Amino acid sequence: MRISRFALLVSAALVSAGATMLIASAGIDRTSTATTIHACAKLHDGRLRSVAPSAQCRRDERALEWDVQGPQGEPGPAGPAGPPGLTGPAGAAGPAGAAGPAGAAGSAGATGPAGAAGPAGATGPAGAAGAQGPPGPQGPPGPGLTSLEGLDGLACHAGGQAGTVSLSYDVTGRAELTCAASGGGGTSPALKINEFSTGVTGTATNEFVELVNAGATTIDVGGFKVVYRSASGTSDTTLVTIPAGTQLAAGAFYLLGGSGYAGATTPDQSYGLSLAATGGSVAVRDAGGALLDAVAYGTAANGLGEGQPAPAPPTTASPGTSAVRLPDGHDTADNAVDFSVTTVPTPKAPNVAG
Repeated sequence: MRISRFALLVSAALVSAGATMLIASAGIDRTSTATTIHACAKLHDGRLRSVAPSAQCRRDERALEWDVQGPQGEPGPAGPAGPPGLTGPAGAAGPAGAAGPAGAAGSAGATGPAGAAGPAGATGPAGAAGAQGPPGPQGPPGPGLTSLEGLDGLACHAGGQAGTVSLSYDVTGRAELTCAASGGGGTSPALKINEFSTGVTGTATNEFVELVNAGATTIDVGGFKVVYRSASGTSDTTLVTIPAGTQLAAGAFYLLGGSGYAGATTPDQSYGLSLAATGGSVAVRDAGGALLDAVAYGTAANGLGEGQPAPAPPTTASPGTSAVRLPDGHDTADNAVDFSVTTVPTPKAPNVAG
């Protein structure tokens, strides 16, 4: 290949680009985005001068142009790694990340030893009385009356008061039977213990005893006593003595309230003794001490009652419970049959007919 003298001069000029290019590029706008350099080269010595793309070279020059940057050559081999730099200070801790999901539950540990037993709880209220059993076999018949005189001394009732029969004969031999109210015991068909309560939770004295005149006429109850006997007692304790001259109309009630009685009905009289919740007896005696009516309840085994004991009303929160004859004054001479437990005590208005 032949190389012209001009080419050699340009090549020489490019070899000495260190000084020549500085001169040749002095007029280049370094803010330009052009990718091609335009220049004019002297024919006799190859010196260059940069020109605008539309400029004409002189007669002793030749136009040249070349790309500002050629294609990238193959990368050279990597130099040896430099020594590691000094470790910089630790950066500030970043914010905590969100909590991850809970891990699977581990297996249950061995059961520890049982703790010491706590103290026994308070005894709950007594349950309702069980159903009455079948009646027992009938006993053998009594000896019966063998003479009219056998009536003398038997129990009788007159005007709602108990007494005994007195037998007498007139001059003609006619027999006369008289019921003497001052006589012995017996049960009155008129005056009854109708309902009673033995207290409420927290107030054992919030209790009452209700009497009723189950007869058809007014009776004088002045001097009558309402008495109490403990479940295994052998003697009576007087709760109240009814004031002299007290009249109780047919179907009317007479209410006695314990010292802590808080019912809505005002009692006729109050008493200070508290009735046992589990068992006992309440009775009415006339002014002469004759027994008119008696109710044994719960665990009573004291001989004061009729038939089997009535169920004991359990102790519950106010207004409590009571044992009551249903209907009022109902009497079969068996307390277990005549009385029922009710959760709605109904002490009646004093001395008012129902």
